[in-house]
Amino acid sequence: MNLGTILSVLVFTILLMGCVETGVVKENFAGLVVATKTSGCKVNGLYPDFECTPGHVFPRQTLLVNGKGSNSSVIVGDICEVGYTKSVRAVSAKTKEKVYEMYGITLREPYQYEIDHLISLELGGDNDISNLFPEAYAGSCGARRKDVVENLLHKKVCAGEMSLEQAQYDISRNWTKYAEGCEWNPG
Repeated sequence: MNLGTILSVLVFTILLMGCVETGVVKENFAGLVVATKTSGCKVNGLYPDFECTPGHVFPRQTLLVNGKGSNSSVIVGDICEVGYTKSVRAVSAKTKEKVYEMYGITLREPYQYEIDHLISLELGGDNDISNLFPEAYAGSCGARRKDVVENLLHKKVCAGEMSLEQAQYDISRNWTKYAEGCEWNPG
């Protein structure tokens, strides 16, 4: 293998992983911290344990918004295209069980939780385990309410009213500001 090929493979691998190291803190391309724990995780109110589930996204250069925004030859898809989430949704039952295990949830009632994407697929989130957490259905501010906010932010991004990066940050760190009666700041 020549040096050019090796460098191309290395760059592609870094893009695929979506992570860079900045000092001692690893961040993905959305500026979200990379998971530092894989066990002993605890749900923090309406949010996951950010050490376990900081959120993870497809590298920005692989996503399109209304057909725009990338010069990459590796395109995951256009988040504004109907059917996009179906084309990228890929969380196995085994991965879901691993998430429950990470959070110490061994017994649960049917429909008590869903394994949810912290950054939803429709906002460029991916299926990495660091983007998944057990979200409770209970209460007026549970999983279904977050789904409504995900849809709202998706519409804003696709209408050009909000950047994809801002929507990813808001859904992962302060989605409740868009849900009246659910105000809570995870810190």
